[in-house]
Amino acid sequence: AFTFSGLDVFTSYTFTIYPYTNGGDNIDYKTDGNAPTATTTTPDINVLSDVDFEDGTFGDWTPHNVSGDQVWESYTYSGNTFAKMSGYSSGSHANEDWLVSPELDFTGFVSGNFTFDNAYNYDGDPLLLMVSTDYDGTSSPETFTWDDISSAATWSDGSFDWANADVNLNDYL
Repeated sequence: AFTFSGLDVFTSYTFTIYPYTNGGDNIDYKTDGNAPTATTTTPDINVLSDVDFEDGTFGDWTPHNVSGDQVWESYTYSGNTFAKMSGYSSGSHANEDWLVSPELDFTGFVSGNFTFDNAYNYDGDPLLLMVSTDYDGTSSPETFTWDDISSAATWSDGSFDWANADVNLNDYL
């Protein structure tokens, strides 16, 4: 398996696969018959925001602490770097913390999705996935109107098991 990057959108590509056996000086490429090929067309996808937290920052996302001493942080565990919010610090503590994306302009798009990985372990209030059409991008977010779309996401079953969520945002185009 191989993942290609940097390909142009809505473009056809043909890949030729040259099988071989052995390696190094004894490599033996398939020379009889035709090498197998695969052809595909890349979809017309535009990524509006992509944050991996690898550099220890939140990229163009903004953390907001409303209450509690614990805050969002960039965290690395078992080789994975991610945004983490935990109300645990020598005991359980109530917190309200937001991690807000930049404004996403869907003008001219025919569909939109929000994809993210998530995991949790301890009991307590679950993460919520919210969408606002009136948030100004700088003020404290809890004073604006938000739609709770948490039920549209696939959430971790706990025990720090990761789950991938792919949420349809077509209602907000």
